[in-house]
Amino acid sequence: MIITETLSGGNCTGLDGGTNRVLTLSNTSLTNGSIFLVMAGGLALRTGSEYTASHLSSSSTVTFVNALWNDQSIIVEYR
Repeated sequence: MIITETLSGGNCTGLDGGTNRVLTLSNTSLTNGSIFLVMAGGLALRTGSEYTASHLSSSSTVTFVNALWNDQSIIVEYR
C-alpha cells in the first residue's frame, strides 16, 4: 500500500525560504527508500541533490537541500 502525505513548507523546521529544512513524516513503520517520492511545488525532487531521507521505523525525516518556502506544497509518497 502506498501512503501519501500532503503537507507544506510550513510543516518543516527552519526559516521560510531557508535551506536544509527538515520535514518529519507520520509513518508508523519503516519507509522504503526504493518506493519513496518527494514533490515540492509540483516538481518531483531527486534524492541526494535536492533532498535526503532518513528511513526510520517511525517518524522518518526528509531534509530539503534547496530553499523551501512555507507556502510551497509538499507531497510525499512512500511504502
